[in-house]
Amino acid sequence: MNTKHKLMAAAAALGCALGAQAQEEETLNLREKLSLRGWEVEASYVFDATWNVSGGLDTGNGFRGDLSIGVEVDTETAGWWNNGTFGLTLQAEHGNGVSTEFSGDWQLLSGLDADDFAQVSQFSYRHDFLDGKLWLKGGKLDANEDFATTEYTGGFSTGSAALPPTIPMPTSPDQDLGLVLGFEPNEHFSLLAGVFQGNPDGSRSVGQALHSLRGPMVIIEPQLHYEIKGLPGTLRLGYWWNGEDYARLGQIEEEEEGFDALAARALFRSVAATGFGINYANALASFAAQEAATRITARILNEDDGMKDHAQGIYGTWNQLLYKENRDDADDAQGLGVFLQGAWTDGDTQEVDRYFGGGLEWTGAIPGRDEDVIGLGVFHTYFAKAAGYEEDGETIAELYYRAQLRPWLALKPTVQYVVHPGGSSVDNALAFGFGGEISF
Repeated sequence: MNTKHKLMAAAAALGCALGAQAQEEETLNLREKLSLRGWEVEASYVFDATWNVSGGLDTGNGFRGDLSIGVEVDTETAGWWNNGTFGLTLQAEHGNGVSTEFSGDWQLLSGLDADDFAQVSQFSYRHDFLDGKLWLKGGKLDANEDFATTEYTGGFSTGSAALPPTIPMPTSPDQDLGLVLGFEPNEHFSLLAGVFQGNPDGSRSVGQALHSLRGPMVIIEPQLHYEIKGLPGTLRLGYWWNGEDYARLGQIEEEEEGFDALAARALFRSVAATGFGINYANALASFAAQEAATRITARILNEDDGMKDHAQGIYGTWNQLLYKENRDDADDAQGLGVFLQGAWTDGDTQEVDRYFGGGLEWTGAIPGRDEDVIGLGVFHTYFAKAAGYEEDGETIAELYYRAQLRPWLALKPTVQYVVHPGGSSVDNALAFGFGGEISF
């Protein structure tokens, strides 16, 4: 066959292939058609309904819902260039949480607890080098997607399960500008390094993220990956440093008549989270009607040495698969895993200076319910002495069962018990929750 005939045959084969692909795509839905071109689109609605039935500040209930739409584009499949990935997340939350008004806990019974918002939560680009052993990602990021993670905490509602509360990193719902470098030379070791906007409260909008650069916040995390008798485990150790100005904690006392400790803590949290300047003036103005506002501020900020030009801390997470039902099937998730978390920071800028958490998650514990997950965890915070809480710490114990009823529907009843809610002397709180996820 001469060259001309070869080219004609190749063109005919290509035409047949394209024709077959076009015919196949006619039977696919829009999402599947996009996937063939490198566009992955996911949407989900996650909700938590929680009832504080005893103890805490008061009995009552709250509901939080989160609608998220994620888009990921593989540049190679899209026909643009190799080794690149674009990401975009749109997010909206609504409802009222239960912690502030009813249970009174510090760690948040629901990780969805926040104010209402609608925003571009993330936009990013990642590029891989050296066959994926080295990668770089930048944009508006959720730092907790890469740092301080564990494999067996995804089903828990308690806020501290996702992230040790001593680490003021930009995470949902306050993602921010950042750059992350990953190095994975082999299957046993990897190293992450990130630099982020230093505002502990993050940025709710793209414009706010670009308005001013603060901090920065730097995180370094080496990871050790191993197996014990074929069961995988991971140990992560991290160090973070944030160059943002922090207000120093001062001992809050209630010696003088008219001193409002709750207002003082609220004012301090606002100042500590946003720094001085206009934000500080706004925070103070919210208490302008209180005659004690000036005295409160002076006492909290300890005017002789009121600011610190950085904060820093260390953390570690460990997870280990203890039992796998089908060891020969790499895609089978059924098994029992354990996790531990620990974190420390200096006690003069952060209300929580130490944190420990741990627990178990078992996928497929009940025969015939291979995708259901049961979890039991305990999460404990130690409050800094200078923060002025009545109790040294707060503990939340959580038990949940996540039932995967359909590929697109999961429901999750939860029981949570809080010891010393919010570091106060109020009665321990008992809360029942009912959550779920709907995937579109």
